[in-house]
Amino acid sequence: MTLIYNVIGTGDSNAGLNSASSLRYGIQLNGATGLLVGRDISVFKPSLMKTGAPAGNVTATVRRASDDAIVASFNEVIDSTTLGASFAPVTFSLTTPYTLQDGDRILVEYGGNTGILIEIFTTDQFNGTLTRRTRFQAAAYSEAAATDIVATIDDGVVARGSFPTGRAFGGRLMNNAFAYPTFGA
Repeated sequence: MTLIYNVIGTGDSNAGLNSASSLRYGIQLNGATGLLVGRDISVFKPSLMKTGAPAGNVTATVRRASDDAIVASFNEVIDSTTLGASFAPVTFSLTTPYTLQDGDRILVEYGGNTGILIEIFTTDQFNGTLTRRTRFQAAAYSEAAATDIVATIDDGVVARGSFPTGRAFGGRLMNNAFAYPTFGA
C-alpha cells in the first residue's frame, strides 16, 4: 500500500478532543493542487492516547467542506477506554477507498468526557498550506496551516510488481517477495 500522508515521529504538542471543546480534529485539504486531492484513502492511522477517564466512542470520518456531510465513514468504532496511556497509531479503515476532494476533512471524532489526545506538530510537516490542521468546536471549524497531525494515510493499492508477504501460492506459504514456489515437491 502506498502512503499518501506520512507525518510520523514524536510530535511537539497535542490537542484534546471532548464534548466541552473540540469534537472533531484532523486534516483539511486546502487547494486543488494539494498532494492529497484526487488520491484514494483506504486507511487512516492518527496517533491517539487517553488521559484521565474518557467515556464514549472514537470514530473517524471524511466530511465534505461545503455542507459538512459525511462522505466516508471508517469501519472501526473504538471504545475510548481501550486507548493506551501513551501515543500510538489507531487504525481506521474503509471498506471501499474514497477519492479525496479539495476541501475534504479527514477527522477523528469524539464527544465524550475529557480524556482523548491527538498528537500534533506545531510546525508544517506536509504540503504547506495545501494540507492543514482542522478542528470543530463551538459549532464551527478553525484551521491552522502551520500545524499537522501525526498520522499516516494509505491508498490501499498494492504497488505494481510487489507481492504481499505471507500469501499462499501453489499450496506453499511465501515468506518474502523473493520466494519462489517449487512445483511437484
